[in-house]
Amino acid sequence: ALGTGLRPPATFQNIAVSHDALGKPVLILAGELQDFLQSKNIVHMHITISDEKNLAAAFVILEM
Repeated sequence: ALGTGLRPPATFQNIAVSHDALGKPVLILAGELQDFLQSKNIVHMHITISDEKNLAAAFVILEM
């Protein structure tokens, strides 16, 4: 969604997926990546995750 690929600050070490009280997946970002998104005026993040047997897919939308 950022268009940077997996390089700093968008690395696996700076991104985690958790869930809210209703089970909706949410992104948790480390400080460096959070600061980067704020500098790009990103105000909302959405993630959806799906799996079926041996396949998994995730989509992320970042809103300005």
